[in-house]
Amino acid sequence: MKLAKILSVFVAALLVFGALSITASAAVDEVVYENDFSDPATLADFTSYIVDFEIKDGKLWVKGPKEGVDNSAGDKFGFLIYNKGVTLKDYKVEADISDPQTMAGLLARCDLAKASATNANSFAGIVGFLSNDVSKGAIGRTSPTPAADGTYSKWGGNYDGSVIDLVGGKPAFAHVVMTVQGDTVTVVITNAAGAEIYNHAIAQTDWSEAGAFGVRVRLQNGTNAATSNVGVVAFDNLKVTSLQAEGGVGTGADTPAPTTPTDPAPTTPTTPATGSATVFVGAVAALSAVAAVAVLKKRKEN
Repeated sequence: MKLAKILSVFVAALLVFGALSITASAAVDEVVYENDFSDPATLADFTSYIVDFEIKDGKLWVKGPKEGVDNSAGDKFGFLIYNKGVTLKDYKVEADISDPQTMAGLLARCDLAKASATNANSFAGIVGFLSNDVSKGAIGRTSPTPAADGTYSKWGGNYDGSVIDLVGGKPAFAHVVMTVQGDTVTVVITNAAGAEIYNHAIAQTDWSEAGAFGVRVRLQNGTNAATSNVGVVAFDNLKVTSLQAEGGVGTGADTPAPTTPTDPAPTTPTTPATGSATVFVGAVAALSAVAAVAVLKKRKEN
């Protein structure tokens, strides 16, 4: 019976260890998308609105207004949204922005069923960005209430208290990290030296569902046409990290922008990897079998 007790204690310990390991594994943040823009073909992962983008020299560049778009006012915005399907609600999106000139930033929780090329505010989500003269950081959003024509084109405004001077003035390089978790949105911006120049969190409920990520820019400053992002500002090292056990980004066919706004179809979160759980369950089963054989053998000997 002594052998049986020893094996029982060992199996119980392994079960506890396995359960703890499985729980820890589920809680680990997971990088679900990365793009260093070394491959021009990955531009197909995104849908562009109002402005054309291009990948060259290992970066994502603002190319110019889409054909047929009137840019005579010099103040057109454009954005690029991931179109392969997203089931993430809580995640972190980050990227490098080189030579920001006017209102470059990142998007999160964009609803592809509501996003359109109606105007600069039709990304249907949240934006963390640098200001028009790149002296401030800010967090804003599309209004969750549709306009009279049914489109989600109204600007929801910057969140109260989020417009803050960047430490050290206009940076020549910015690493922007926007985290959306529950009803909290946090934006942190660091400069080329890694020093923090902006850090602010806000509470919001306008865009709290799972949604896509992307980038947003202004072609040029409306009051200073010489301040342009075209061929100047570049995005690099885009990375998305899941902060939840379930959900992810898809790799399927492109999701085209709808011609009229519709409620998005419900999405089913993908099942998280269970490799660790499988290994531990298998190990426990095998050890249990060994324990049973050992006990039977002992009884026969007695």
